[in-house]
Amino acid sequence: DRESAGLLLFTNDGELANRLLHPRYEVTKEYLVWVDGRVEERALRRLEQGLEDDGEWLHAESVTIDEQDGPDYFLLRFIVAEGRKREIRRLCTRCHWRVQSLLRVRLGPLWLDGLALGEVRELTADELKTLRHGVGLAING
Repeated sequence: DRESAGLLLFTNDGELANRLLHPRYEVTKEYLVWVDGRVEERALRRLEQGLEDDGEWLHAESVTIDEQDGPDYFLLRFIVAEGRKREIRRLCTRCHWRVQSLLRVRLGPLWLDGLALGEVRELTADELKTLRHGVGLAING
């Protein structure tokens, strides 16, 4: 989603990439999402329970309000496990919220913390080991 920002993982390990992205492996991803619109607790619970959109069942593992700036401008924290295409934007649309900004802050055990916009770094051996283990791949392969 080119309209989103935040943590990206580049790899030449095709099987790892497939497992990290495929909904079946349920790798959790965390996003900070600024939305326009009235956010109520019942809508947040509805997103966690799930809803149908265009023939597909979507849901968030959790959605919480991190900040509120006025009556109709909220910073929400979404945690999703399946990561379906444009899932968060689709969920927000179903709640009549307009996404202003979407920032991916976590992919599985990896956090964006400490990296500036455009900055890159290599994974540590421990991070790679944790990622591979988390999706059922051999540690050394």
